[in-house]
Amino acid sequence: MSPSTAVPALWRSTSGRFSAGGAVMAEPGEAGFTAGGSPWELVARGIEDLQVEYQAGADPAAWTNRPPTVVSDAWDSLVRQVRITLSARAAAANLQGETTSAGAGPRAVRGQLSTVVAPRTALNELQMQQKIK
Repeated sequence: MSPSTAVPALWRSTSGRFSAGGAVMAEPGEAGFTAGGSPWELVARGIEDLQVEYQAGADPAAWTNRPPTVVSDAWDSLVRQVRITLSARAAAANLQGETTSAGAGPRAVRGQLSTVVAPRTALNELQMQQKIK
């Protein structure tokens, strides 16, 4: 949540909840959080959910929310695809098409974006495998 409003938000930090000096800092949404001096940077407002899933091995239906452990000389252990799904909302008075969420949240226009990408290193390794055989 954005600290000044009830709008969900997506934040990022290069050091997690720790300052450059190693001190524990409050995270967005926690009591005592202030953006000034915090390692957290606001990326986007209105983000309700972000999911990342990984597909490894030969089974295209095998998606997991944890990347597999890559084993040397085991081509089926490579992450072949990554699926990223982002759910967002826009809230303002009288927006056309606004709905209430399943959890009876505020009325808003909601949307979802999903994409599947193949990591470049996996593609390189799989192409190399074909040349070795």
